Amino acid sequence: MIVHLLIALLLLGVPHFQSPETDQPPQVEKLCGKLVSITYVAEKGTANSSRQVVTPIAHARIRLFAPEIKSDCCGSAPPLALIQTRGDGSFEFKKMDAGDYRLVASINGAEYEIIVRYVPDKRSTTKCPELQYALEKGKLQLTRSMTVAVS
Repeated sequence: MIVHLLIALLLLGVPHFQSPETDQPPQVEKLCGKLVSITYVAEKGTANSSRQVVTPIAHARIRLFAPEIKSDCCGSAPPLALIQTRGDGSFEFKKMDAGDYRLVASINGAEYEIIVRYVPDKRSTTKCPELQYALEKGKLQLTRSMTVAVS
């Protein structure tokens, strides 16, 4: 049972939240990832059971700001960088300096944000699709997922 739970956590990703004690943003080695929406669908034939549905968010606008720029002023403040997600929700910012960034995703007219700490590491084995920026219950969160082969 515990092995199944560990495998599920590895497959679904483990959320990285800002720690209330340190108030430090999640750290990433690359400024890239996949923008997704997470919803829960009730399982038919089971009581109080649901499954997680992960859907890529295509063609969303993603902007990077300095962390001190608040989201309510992002409309007038120029972003440091601006890109759009691809059809599979993937995106990548290139040639950015190390530091903290406010990542703002515009999805269906609403803006969602997260502050991340970018610490480039050329030796990192992290692949961009493993970094999922997940919109779940109205909040943007960073999760790391990895695929594990079970034989």
